[in-house]
Amino acid sequence: MADPATYPVETIARLLDLSTRRVQQLSKEGVIPRAERGRYELVPAVRGYIAYLKERSINPGVVSFDEVRARKTAAEAEMAEIDLKQKKGLLITTEEVAQSWAEIITACRSKLLSMPAKIAPVVAVEDTPAICKQIVEEQIGEALDELSKWVGSYQSDVNADIADGGDVEATIEADGEPVG
Repeated sequence: MADPATYPVETIARLLDLSTRRVQQLSKEGVIPRAERGRYELVPAVRGYIAYLKERSINPGVVSFDEVRARKTAAEAEMAEIDLKQKKGLLITTEEVAQSWAEIITACRSKLLSMPAKIAPVVAVEDTPAICKQIVEEQIGEALDELSKWVGSYQSDVNADIADGGDVEATIEADGEPVG
């Protein structure tokens, strides 16, 4: 019986519409059997590749090395973009956002909790509900106004940090001034 003819990797690659490197990878993975160094039998190579394609179509969860490498490269590029945006001050961490919101909510809570002590003596001497309502609304308006100025000054500080190229920090100090 005569030995079957073998073909160079370039011929197999052209036949299977693959690069020579991909044929070599598939050979290393055991998909395409190699007859001798750099040479392949035609029928086993084609059958091996067809079986490989069938297996991939039946099990779509199996991904090729090229697909994995492309996903890894895309993920690395996305991480580099995130790092760049963070360094430019365009992104802040969730911890910084959570800390900022906690400080804002604490200031609001303090202001709202201080209102009854401030309003009660004034409202106690009034006998008209409309005047009592007006006093409460004025105090609420003052509180909201003060809080909006406080948040506005915090926002200005953050914008100045970004403009200066500095890091955006989520720390706010009361500077000894009453928040409520």
